[in-house]
Amino acid sequence: METDGWHTAHAPAIFFCPEDAGGQEEQQEDPVTQDTTVFPLLTSVLMDPKYFKNPEKFDPDRFLNKTGGLQKIDAFIPFSTGKRICLGEGMAKMEIFLFLTFILQNFNLKSDEDPSSIDLSPLPNSNGIIPRPYNIQLVPR
Repeated sequence: METDGWHTAHAPAIFFCPEDAGGQEEQQEDPVTQDTTVFPLLTSVLMDPKYFKNPEKFDPDRFLNKTGGLQKIDAFIPFSTGKRICLGEGMAKMEIFLFLTFILQNFNLKSDEDPSSIDLSPLPNSNGIIPRPYNIQLVPR
């Protein structure tokens, strides 16, 4: 989940589908009049410190509660929400689960360097979407 939100939030400009405002609405104290086309930015939610502590930092633990179980964060919406939700969300989640389960069941993951020394920050001047390269070996069990 962290990679979904972190990658999406660091893309140059990720938009939801454009919407026409149905009537007078308030968005962050700015009036939005009827028939105004609005392009909501997913980045504004995924990088909001109000919802995510240290949003610039890669931290998968943000999705775990105090007992180590998975907790749902309502602001985490990498597949959009409402009537524009991605129809492939269930399939995408199933595919990533099957892919990772297969790898973890059949291989041991081995790094050439100490895993705690791996720099998880993105490459400079990459808009935060290009990870640093590092080697990992999949050793058959």
